[in-house]
Amino acid sequence: MALRTATLWSRVVRHRFKLIDGSVVLLLTCLAAFYSFEADIFADDEAASSVKTVTLEEVMVIAAVFCAGLTVYAMRRLREAKRETARRIAAEREARTLALHDALTGLPNRRSFDQALQVAIASPPRSRGSHALLMMDLNGFKRINDLYGHQAGDELLTQVGGRLSRSVRDGDLVARLGGDEFAVLAMHTAGAESAT
Repeated sequence: MALRTATLWSRVVRHRFKLIDGSVVLLLTCLAAFYSFEADIFADDEAASSVKTVTLEEVMVIAAVFCAGLTVYAMRRLREAKRETARRIAAEREARTLALHDALTGLPNRRSFDQALQVAIASPPRSRGSHALLMMDLNGFKRINDLYGHQAGDELLTQVGGRLSRSVRDGDLVARLGGDEFAVLAMHTAGAESAT
């Protein structure tokens, strides 16, 4: 419980002081100064009659203004914390996607393929079945890049990746290993013929 309280307190303290925070504090200070009251402890009866008395309504107004300002401040901080959390989650999701997918084709990259291959090796195929691994590269890809430019080569890689993705089963993995190399990992195939 102490760790959770410390974490919550560090989240509250960590936020930056902004201009609106200063205006809320200034407003509350002005209200407190306006309704300030003095008390003379050793005042006699004649002096006591000249001291301004504060009614319960005035105290309630001061408390209500203070609570309203504090509530606005807390709600604004909560909104900022939610926005920051959502931004960090989105950034983490994007970083994970970039780490496991090829930026050009959108296919899983070598790291993602290696992880899936380790899972396939660790899990035995169904009875009378097998896993299949198909490796391919594009013949003459360097020539296409040299003749038509890298933009045409990138478009070719994107088209090949899209066609491979549409031609495999739902559970199969198509990955771009790098350059013009692609791989298909077909899990639980019925045999060598069904893998093609």
